Amino acid sequence: RAAAAICAVGGVRQVSAVLMSAGAAAFLAEQGIPAAAETTVPQIDNRDRTGPCPMERAVASLTSPVQMVDTIRQTLAKLKSGRPCVFAADSV
Repeated sequence: RAAAAICAVGGVRQVSAVLMSAGAAAFLAEQGIPAAAETTVPQIDNRDRTGPCPMERAVASLTSPVQMVDTIRQTLAKLKSGRPCVFAADSV
């Protein structure tokens, strides 16, 4: 959904991907953006494959594409700085 939000905010009119999460496909459909993928998976995993991608976790509870992109920017800044990322889902 994180990449899908960037596409929506960026004005992309159609998405073709090698790999896409089911959540991203649904999100793009809700935004009226046609999407196709060679492979659709339940979630995009982190590099260690121990859980979801940090960007996916960061936007998991959000629905506004603009808010999602803002959250992605904040998460990237934290990851680059070495600060720990606390996700909404972790604090519940």
